[in-house]
Amino acid sequence: KTYGENDPVLTYTVSGLIGSDTITGELTRVAGEDAGIYAIQQGTLAAGENYTIDFTGADLTVNKATLTVTAEAKSKNYGEADPALTYIVSGFAGGDDDSIITGALTRNPGESAGTYAITIGTLSAGANYTISFTGATFTISSGSMSGVTATDYNAAYDGAAHGITVAAPEGATVTYGTSAGEYTLEASPTYTNAGTYTVYYKAVLANYDDVTGSATVTIAARELTVTADAKSKTYGENDPVLTYTVSGLI
Repeated sequence: KTYGENDPVLTYTVSGLIGSDTITGELTRVAGEDAGIYAIQQGTLAAGENYTIDFTGADLTVNKATLTVTAEAKSKNYGEADPALTYIVSGFAGGDDDSIITGALTRNPGESAGTYAITIGTLSAGANYTISFTGATFTISSGSMSGVTATDYNAAYDGAAHGITVAAPEGATVTYGTSAGEYTLEASPTYTNAGTYTVYYKAVLANYDDVTGSATVTIAARELTVTADAKSKTYGENDPVLTYTVSGLI
C-alpha cells in the first residue's frame, strides 16, 4: 500500500487440506504505518487438531506517498534583499500537514539583473514521502539609476565650440545624439554659431535602467559696438570714404 492508505486484506494460499476442512482465524502483520517493510505473520490462523500448519510468511510494503511541491515565482529590484522563497504543497496523507516539512528552497546564486532558477534546496518531507518538485523563476529587475544630471550651455558667442555636460555614476557610459532615440556619439555634439540647439543623451550602467534626456546649447548673438567717424569735405569735392571703428569682434 501507499503511506496513508488503509491496509489491504491479508490473504494466503493453502495446500494440504483434506475433504471439506477449512482454516479459521486471520493473518496479522508487524505494526507500523511509516514507509517500510513489515512482516506478515500467522496471527490467529489455525486448522484444528488434525493439522500442523507449516507457515511461510510474506511482507507488507508501505510505499512512500508522493508530495507535490510547486515553488512560487519571486522577484526583486537590483540591490534589494531577497524575499522569502515560498511554495504550494499538496498530497499530505495520514493526517500529516505542513509541520512535517523541513528545510528551505534555494535559488541559483547571483545578484545581477536577470533570472535565476528556484530549486528544491534542503526541502524534505521525511521518510514517508517522495517529493515531486516543480521549480520557478526568481527575477532580479534593473534598479533605477540616480545621479544622472545634464547641464545646459548658455552664453554669448565667443568663437569656440560648445556642448552640454552630463554627469553620471561611476562606471556608467554616456552617449549622445542630435535627435531623440539616436545615441551614437561618444561626446556631446558642439556648436559655434549663435542659436539654440538640443542635444540628446543616454546613460547606461549594468543592472540599472537606462536614463535618457536632453539639454540645450544656447549661444546668444554677441553685441558689437560700431562708431562712425566724422567726415567733411569742401563744397564741390567728392565725398570722402565713410569710415568707422568697431569693438567686440572675436
